[in-house]
Amino acid sequence: MNRIATLVAASMLPTFVAAQQAPIAEPASSTETKLQNLLDREEIRQVITNYGLAFDMQDWDLHRSVFTDEIQMDFTASLGGGLQTMAADGWVSAVKPFFGDC
Repeated sequence: MNRIATLVAASMLPTFVAAQQAPIAEPASSTETKLQNLLDREEIRQVITNYGLAFDMQDWDLHRSVFTDEIQMDFTASLGGGLQTMAADGWVSAVKPFFGDC
């Protein structure tokens, strides 16, 4: 290493060491963001759980609760036609007969 590079490296070393030893203070928004992410994940987990539980219990009110009023379904693989928009109430009414007396 030449003399100038050595001097530059030596002058940076105290700053680097001090930066490593300094406590990392997270801004409040970072903590708030992390908390919101955890809350969002839990809400998503609950929706997924309710979706399966609704079928298992044949609880159609619970099944309806996991959807917004208007939903989009992609029937390309089964019926063709691609993405279709429909009322969630219509979707629940359409799937109920497939689960009768299970």
